[in-house]
Amino acid sequence: MYVSDTLDKTKFDLTSFSPGDIVIGDCAIRPEKGLKEFVVDEKIIGIGCYRRIYGHIDQNTGIVN
Repeated sequence: MYVSDTLDKTKFDLTSFSPGDIVIGDCAIRPEKGLKEFVVDEKIIGIGCYRRIYGHIDQNTGIVN
């Protein structure tokens, strides 16, 4: 799954943007506050495989992935 959005730079201070909690099913992933980019590898219990979550904000364009 890929999620992307563009924040309005006239309404948001992108220098202070920080990711919030990411919730998938009953699992909550809490990226460290203040990061502009992060990667989390999370093991899926019961299946034995991993999921990778990548987050990034481009402060020039306002695009958040």
